[in-house]
Amino acid sequence: MKILRSVIPDTRVGDDPLQMQVNYSVLRDSIYVFDTKEDNEIWDYVKTFMANHGHLPDQDTLVKHFESKTEIEVADRVRVLTAVTPSYKGDFVAELELQVEAVRVRRLLQVMNEAKDIVRSGIEIKEKGKKRVLKGPRDASRFLSNSLVDILTPTFGSRIGGEAMSDIGDLKDQYQKAQASGKEILPISGLKPIDDALGGFRKKELYLLAGFTGHMKSKSALNFVYNQAVMSVVNTNTLYFSLEMHYDQCRRAIHTIHSMHPKFRPQRIALGLQDPTSPVDFGIDPVKLRNGCLTPEEYTFYFDYVLPDLENGKNKGTYGSIHFEGDNPDSFDFTVEDLKAKAEIYAQKEKIDLIVVDHALLLASRNKYSSTTEKL
Repeated sequence: MKILRSVIPDTRVGDDPLQMQVNYSVLRDSIYVFDTKEDNEIWDYVKTFMANHGHLPDQDTLVKHFESKTEIEVADRVRVLTAVTPSYKGDFVAELELQVEAVRVRRLLQVMNEAKDIVRSGIEIKEKGKKRVLKGPRDASRFLSNSLVDILTPTFGSRIGGEAMSDIGDLKDQYQKAQASGKEILPISGLKPIDDALGGFRKKELYLLAGFTGHMKSKSALNFVYNQAVMSVVNTNTLYFSLEMHYDQCRRAIHTIHSMHPKFRPQRIALGLQDPTSPVDFGIDPVKLRNGCLTPEEYTFYFDYVLPDLENGKNKGTYGSIHFEGDNPDSFDFTVEDLKAKAEIYAQKEKIDLIVVDHALLLASRNKYSSTTEKL
């Protein structure tokens, strides 16, 4: 019940519609399936409404819709959901993963029992409208192997395998998801040319930012993760592997970007750091900050306004997190296995929405190769 309640806003009780829209995107991209007819009907209508209107229907809209169709049981189910407290962000994801894992366990036990029946006596199944009998160890092994593909699919990932020529059952649903994503809140870089070209960043995709040395690749990546953590309603949690710039340099870059936030414009003007007639927002000079050369006004602005705002925003959940991990200076390379291990350890403490590697050529491959082409 909590899963469905967390995508049906009721502002009368203080629900956050924007955060619930984020919940909706997470749920839609997961493999979770509701186990009752009423819940599935509600979820189907929520998806249709979202695709048509670009926002989630509230509880009153749902009740009126199902009552107009004389589906009183479904309308009553919506009313029952009102009493449930919704969850957000990491709490919602944790609840969703818990429910999916419970389904995996039940499905695995069921498949194992069916495989046992195939070995012992055989079972009859339907394939493309035709009946077929599975019997014996070979059929049981194939049945178990095919079933495990679906069972082992990650909660928020793609299926790990399948027959591309005939596996077409979910293609319409995938297309509708892609079609609806234009009305959802997708992560953006904050750089207009990139955002116009990509239309936002989508889950389960890898993006490479290429450029020559000194062409601001690292600064662009830092600007991107800052926008996700602070400027976006998604409040993304980022794990940033910086294999070239050290932690202090990365942290300083995030702080100086935040010093340009429009919310600080009155403080900058009051301290004489910005011309009130200028439409451009100015911030702290990173070189002056690094060298300890801030003016008294800049010092006050940085330590009394910029830093406390970042800390309070992170603690209150208004901002996402940006966690930096660097390479061990005693190690000769940083491998994919190292990255995976560190990411898994960090994920035990906090949900990860985005992983950034800066930069890819400093990430050693699993095996030793002689050329850059082979390494990539």
